[in-house]
Order: sequence, then structure tokens, then C-alpha cells
Amino acid sequence: MNFLSVAVTAIQYQIALSVYQYGNHYAQQQYRHTQSENQDYPVKAYQTHYPSSPSHHYTNQPTHLYCNIPPDLWCDSPQAAQQCGVQRQCDSLRQNRRQPLKITLIYESLCPYCQKYI
Repeated sequence: MNFLSVAVTAIQYQIALSVYQYGNHYAQQQYRHTQSENQDYPVKAYQTHYPSSPSHHYTNQPTHLYCNIPPDLWCDSPQAAQQCGVQRQCDSLRQNRRQPLKITLIYESLCPYCQKYI
């Protein structure tokens, strides 16, 4: 290799290195910028509506201020529904659902492992 090709290779290396360093510096600045934005505006939690139980948005009754039960559990018991003021909504959900389920157990009586399992 002659002197000219070595000089061109060195210049190309310096250009590539400066582009890489500039890219890293720019990426770090972007990361710092988004990091400071996240500190200014923290993540907020939002309530969602669960179709299995009435949402507090639809049953916002001022007479029931002591409902400390999560919305998922409002219809699990009549006491919880009464405490949160959602008895009517829970009763309407229970009417067509939770029908009895018939389960039949069938196993091979001559199978020794089946007998041990049961």
C-alpha cells in the first residue's frame, strides 16, 4: 500500500468514527429528552370498564361512599353489591348467566392407573 491509500483509509476511518460518535451523541440527547419528558408527565392509571361487572362510571351514586372493593368483585356476593350500591345491576347480570353445569365422570374400571387416580 502506498502513502495515498493509507491516507484515504485514515480519512475514511475518521469520517466513519465522527459519524458514529455524532449518532451516539444525538441518540443520548434524544434519550435524555424523552427521559425528562417522562418525569414531567408521569404515567397515569385509568379505570377500565369490565363487562363482567358494572363500572363505577355507570353506578356513580353519592350514597355509597364506602365502597373499597375493586369493581371486579362487586357482583361476587350480595353484601359487596349492597355495599357498593350495584345490586340491581348485579341481579340483571345473574339472571341469564351461571346456569348449572352438569359434569359426568367416566373412567375405565379395568384400568389400574385410572383406579389409583380416582
